[in-house]
Amino acid sequence: MTIQKTPYGKPPIPYNFKVDIGFGTGSIHAGFQEVRGLGMEIANGPYAREKFKDKSPFKETATYKVQDISLKRGIILSGNFYRWVGQMQGGNMEDQPCWVEIHLLGQDGKTTITGWVLINARPIKYAGPVQFANGTGPAVEELVLCCDSIELIA
Repeated sequence: MTIQKTPYGKPPIPYNFKVDIGFGTGSIHAGFQEVRGLGMEIANGPYAREKFKDKSPFKETATYKVQDISLKRGIILSGNFYRWVGQMQGGNMEDQPCWVEIHLLGQDGKTTITGWVLINARPIKYAGPVQFANGTGPAVEELVLCCDSIELIA
């Protein structure tokens, strides 16, 4: 078996994202190998210029929409994590919504390169692992979050 190496000579770390989910009585710290959807769409609407000779409308920023964020990782048992996800199933969202911090880690697995904060995040979907008897890959679970806004951590 050969180990894949990066241009820096070190093997890639399996969990490049550290996710801190903070709420109520405690917080959850988990590693994820894939994060998707860190973006937003800004809608522009036409605005009529009545005081100008040129009556053509110009565009004005109206609203923005944040995409749903998908987090994927190999299965790791974490009681707090599954309790938080289970709250959406039971309708007990008293600790919801919360802030979620996503940190992109460096090659050493400790240094934060950049990060994002999800404001008022809440789980909207959990997909358990798909694993086949003859499969050679790890069992991967997925958590999808929605939030009100995303802020970049510099």
